[in-house]
Amino acid sequence: MAALLPCHQIRPLLEALANSSPQASASPADLVAHIPALYAAFDRDDRLVRAMVHDPHGRRVRIDNAEARRAKFRDALQPVLAGLGEDDSIGLLASISAICSASGWEMMKDNWQLDRAAAARAAQSGVEALIDAARHKTDLAADAAVGVTTKGDRG
Repeated sequence: MAALLPCHQIRPLLEALANSSPQASASPADLVAHIPALYAAFDRDDRLVRAMVHDPHGRRVRIDNAEARRAKFRDALQPVLAGLGEDDSIGLLASISAICSASGWEMMKDNWQLDRAAAARAAQSGVEALIDAARHKTDLAADAAVGVTTKGDRG
């Protein structure tokens, strides 16, 4: 585990890491495309990222910035969220943000021994699957609302 860092040292480092990462995604496709650059930033600043994940000061900084991160995910995923209920929206946002996080990156590297590129591909696949499943759920709900049944249903 990374050594504990004083808060006055970790805040500037975390801000530098945040500034080195690509900007917020504008769409679901942009979010997926952004993952390799995000994971590259995590890899480039491995020691800092691990301190951010495990250090109490890093946790406080992450919590302080949580709403801004949630807003970026909501903005990027708005076209998908529009057809989902509140619980499904929160579940989708939480799942995707877990994959697109330092903790998700660390788990793929440490628990699965994936290099940066393989971890990024796995993360992209996971996020794409979640988005596709949410769109499918939205399509089914829309079909049900207008009385369309799926093949084989006796509706």
